[in-house]
Amino acid sequence: MKKAIHLLLTSLHLLIGLFVMLGWLLPKGWLVGHAAFCVFLALQWQIFGGCYLTKLTADHHKTPHGEESSFIKQIFRIIHRSTKLLMIKDHHLKLLIYGITLGSGAMSIIRFMILTA
Repeated sequence: MKKAIHLLLTSLHLLIGLFVMLGWLLPKGWLVGHAAFCVFLALQWQIFGGCYLTKLTADHHKTPHGEESSFIKQIFRIIHRSTKLLMIKDHHLKLLIYGITLGSGAMSIIRFMILTA
């Protein structure tokens, strides 16, 4: 059961990440929702002091919350075996994540405006 919950949380995390990064490519009807989701996501990071899903996963495993970017670093380990990506300071990684999230939301708004003009 514990592995199933871990798989569910990890899958949800990955799906949200893909939606955030690629949602601006979706059809016109999805763009406003995607932009709102990106803003909501950035706000919840501020409200909860980090990613709620990462905190939930850490609570489930009964481990300290540790680095907020640990999930992203795990993804880097899977995609790219290089340790250079893991040397990124957490502050810079956080700025990168915020930039991707809010930039993707902005691209949705711009694309929506172009498609409705």
